[in-house]
Amino acid sequence: MGLRAALNVTADLTPLTPAEQAAVREPNRLIWCLRTNSLGHRRLTWMEPWHPPDCTRGDHVTEHRCPPAEPTTLF
Repeated sequence: MGLRAALNVTADLTPLTPAEQAAVREPNRLIWCLRTNSLGHRRLTWMEPWHPPDCTRGDHVTEHRCPPAEPTTLF
């Protein structure tokens, strides 16, 4: 049994192609596999490092990044 941890994740639920995954991948941005079980419950599974690149068990999504806010104060 290995170390387990609970994470709060906000993910964009738009599925990504392998090319889109490569484009958004950054050192501190994770890609997730969004799986649906037989009861219809959805669960995010971290893809690295053991996840097969040709996985067909779920949609691959990335964690959400809010766009930069527009400045509200002019100096």
